[in-house]
Amino acid sequence: MPDIINTIAGNQWYIAFVMCALIGALIFNLERPPLLFALALLAIYLPGGLDTDPMLAAFVNPALITLVLLMIIASVLEKTQFIRTLAEQILRGTQRVALGQLVTLAGFVSAFANNTAVVAALIGPLRQSKKFATSKLLIPLSYASILGGMLTLIGTSTNLIVSAFMVSEGLAALSFFEFTLLGLCTFLAGGLAILTFAPVLLPENSDTHESARTEYLIEATVLPDSPLIGGTVKSNGLRNLRELFLVEVIRPWVRIAPVSPPVVIREGDVLVFSGDIKHIELLNQFEGLAIDGEQHHSVLGDQMLQTIVPHNSELVGKTMIDIDFRARFDAAVVAVCRGNARIQGGIGRLRLRTGDLLVLAPGDDFKKLTRHSRALMFVNASTPERFLTKQKSLFAVLVFLAALALNIFNVLPLIKSLTLAMAVLLISRLLTMDEIRRNLPVNLIVIVGSALGIAHAALTSGLALTIADGIIGVFAPLGHYGALIGVYLLTLLLTEAITNNASAALVCPIAYSLAAELGLPPLPFFVAVAFAASASFLSPYGYQTNLMVLSAGQYKFTDYLKIGTPVSLVYSATVLILLPVFFPFT
Repeated sequence: MPDIINTIAGNQWYIAFVMCALIGALIFNLERPPLLFALALLAIYLPGGLDTDPMLAAFVNPALITLVLLMIIASVLEKTQFIRTLAEQILRGTQRVALGQLVTLAGFVSAFANNTAVVAALIGPLRQSKKFATSKLLIPLSYASILGGMLTLIGTSTNLIVSAFMVSEGLAALSFFEFTLLGLCTFLAGGLAILTFAPVLLPENSDTHESARTEYLIEATVLPDSPLIGGTVKSNGLRNLRELFLVEVIRPWVRIAPVSPPVVIREGDVLVFSGDIKHIELLNQFEGLAIDGEQHHSVLGDQMLQTIVPHNSELVGKTMIDIDFRARFDAAVVAVCRGNARIQGGIGRLRLRTGDLLVLAPGDDFKKLTRHSRALMFVNASTPERFLTKQKSLFAVLVFLAALALNIFNVLPLIKSLTLAMAVLLISRLLTMDEIRRNLPVNLIVIVGSALGIAHAALTSGLALTIADGIIGVFAPLGHYGALIGVYLLTLLLTEAITNNASAALVCPIAYSLAAELGLPPLPFFVAVAFAASASFLSPYGYQTNLMVLSAGQYKFTDYLKIGTPVSLVYSATVLILLPVFFPFT
């Protein structure tokens, strides 16, 4: 019986079934990605489709450890003042000039610092700008960081994941400047496309523009002594609010949506409104309403803070109930926004995502409880206690640059130079063990390690070769170049459907098998995977930085399509034309 199970588990069609189930679950957001990847890996490993040694090796891959070290060091760089200071300087001149300076800054900084950290550092200053509409800046910021991430090995996690797969299969790791020439061409072409189309195609969403209207989810509870109890939605005037619309009434085990005028209000009902947070004061006219358990007049006012759930937040994938948000941060969640999408189900049961914008009414202990936390990113409040002094900021940057120099000049491998840099930051107390614990990217480790294990199973089972043969057959008229296009398009499709890291890891074994089948060096195909995995311009869901600016810029899904289509076409054309030039098949 065990032999039969091992035979089935090692069969390429079983591996294909597991991978298809994983991709489908990711597309439909059925569960958190780390859990889905871990379950997929176990589904292959436990029946015997993957041996223990390669499974464990996937989680201690040098490139993966390098990525973890970069994420930890990035937490120190985010506390420096230089990026925010530069952001304040570039928003001068005309909108197009400011946009050009923003693209240049974000792109080149992203080449040496993880692009998600760069976007996180710049969202706040850009959103506080009163000169230009925020929505004209934030998608360009995200796209520029994506383009800049392809200038070096460490600019984006996908480059390191491709390098990790190559190392796991006994190939040489990618060098620090492996992608630089091609990356510079795509940066210039993509940057020109952004400067051309962003001012025309992006919406004018900003607090300073009357056309701005963002759909927030606002939740209020009917208190026991409320005069609303016993009255209907219509008689209480809950349908007459022009700027706030009652979309749901939540009771134990019952959710009423849509809400009709005859619905009778009961004690304890949670009234869910959708509308512009600027008009939340309209709820003042109703006695006996509470927001997050307190009378509304105590939490509505000028003290509200806007925060974003960052990519590395421990809150991602959890609900307010799971977190016990009020007790943990001493803050009431007044409203939630997710781009321009209408959220259903109430705030308490909402599973948070990267980029969600939370409007908070802070209590007395809020600053103390969030001072060293990375769970939230502030976008309308200065938090100077989080930033290093100029001297410490300079020292942290120099330590990081020294670590890169040791690798660039072949003094130390990157993993050793970054380990040394982390040790120096610890000794200088710019980094603490508690910060390492909080910033350890556990989710990323699970996703990447699991994906590398699944990729190895796809390779050893023959599934990768079968898919490679299919690509060769479809693109046969175009020869070797057609196979390269096939790998690029497959990765691009998966990137837009799931995530960049997942698509890179899952397509790498296919690219490797395809190169072997054609008798070609694998490097051009791995480069195609890396660049395609970073070509996420058409939706907010394929790349972390796109998600991070979704709510902050008050964007709709269609906004990404409008500006992303020309940028994606220009980027892809540049890659496919120049890739064989910089990485020839011979």
